[in-house]
Amino acid sequence: ADESGLHMVLRIPYMLGFLVAIVATLRFFRRIVLPSKILEMKDCGTNEQEEINQGALRGTAMHRVMECYRFSDSKSVEEQVENMLSQGMITEDMKALIRYSQIEEFLNSEPGKKMAVAEKEGLLYREKPFVMSFTAEELERVGLEGDNSLIQGIIDVFWIEEDGITLLDYKTDRVECGADLVKRYQAQMELYEEAINRVFVNQGYRVKKKILYSFRLNEAIEC
Repeated sequence: ADESGLHMVLRIPYMLGFLVAIVATLRFFRRIVLPSKILEMKDCGTNEQEEINQGALRGTAMHRVMECYRFSDSKSVEEQVENMLSQGMITEDMKALIRYSQIEEFLNSEPGKKMAVAEKEGLLYREKPFVMSFTAEELERVGLEGDNSLIQGIIDVFWIEEDGITLLDYKTDRVECGADLVKRYQAQMELYEEAINRVFVNQGYRVKKKILYSFRLNEAIEC
């Protein structure tokens, strides 16, 4: 703006200036593309970038379905997804990205069956956030560097059985084998394990098993 324009703005009363700032902010945010609209954008990048974006959106959609899924319900995957859509738990764009066969594979896996049992017993916990401090020594034990740190995360799912806790994290990464996932997420899973152990220490439970479940490989990988 030129100098005269700046002087005019400075002469606006305080409240009016405040309202002008709000309007400008709203106009700015209206230009932001929400995740649900990304699929409607024209391609302006490489095919590789498009695949990455599509993969990230599919990962979000699959995680959301697993967060809302009722494992002990006899309804089919398709029926449950339709219910999620009608109740506003997922969007149409998310539904279009869901791979039903991969979910069915998971439900028939050993972890899927155990989660159904745990859900019936009220011992299944999903999308649990945590914020905990870790010393430099604790970080070093899991292969991370840094000083004393406050770390936050969200655990996909874990369940309690008589002999301990099983921790599971869903993965939709494009990998060729389970070892790739373990290498990529070993430190993350060990931090999650430590967080759960701290919470349940007074109840006598500890994490007995850590699982990375690959939807791409249809495989449960212990780490």
